[in-house]
Parts: sequence; C-alpha cells; structure tokens
Amino acid sequence: MTVDLMSELIWSPVYAVVICLALLAYEKRRRRIDLLTYLSYLVVGGLFGLLAAFAIVVLLTVIHSSPQGPLLLVFYGPSGLAVGMVLGTIRWMVKLRSATYNQGR
Repeated sequence: MTVDLMSELIWSPVYAVVICLALLAYEKRRRRIDLLTYLSYLVVGGLFGLLAAFAIVVLLTVIHSSPQGPLLLVFYGPSGLAVGMVLGTIRWMVKLRSATYNQGR
C-alpha cells in the first residue's frame, strides 16, 4: 500500500482529533477540567485554521490568476483545520497551566 501526500493532507483532521483527544486524556488524568471550555478552544482553533487556509488559497489564486485555484481548498482546508485544532488545544493547555500556576500563588 502506497501512501501519497494528498491523502495524508485530506486525512489530517482525523490525525489531529486523535492527538487532541490524547492531550485531553492526559490533562484529564492530572486535574479536573471543564470539557465545554476545551471544546470551545478546539472549535475556535479549527475555524481559525480553516479561515487561514481559505485566505491563503484566495491569495494564491489572485497572485497566479488561476481559475482552478479554489480547488486547493480540497487539500489545504483539511490541513488548515487540523493545524488549527492542534493550536487551539495548545492554547487551552497554556491557559489551563497559567490558571493553575496563578491559583497556587
């Protein structure tokens, strides 16, 4: 079975969800957390990643004046969503750790 880059780009949100769930399980074992807050960071991060991918595709379409440029969203959309979800999870972890650190003072 061969693995090509295009299929990896399309399946990247699935990998990101696995990573985010692993980080959630790790933090859940360490302390009590609010699941709704985590999900909001995850969704907002994913939407920002998707928006960034959309902006990059529009910019590349305008620069190259290619009528087929929006087809790049098929590949860059899922990867932007995946990166946004991971960054949203990291933002949540940083906020959680800073809140724990400030609470200890």
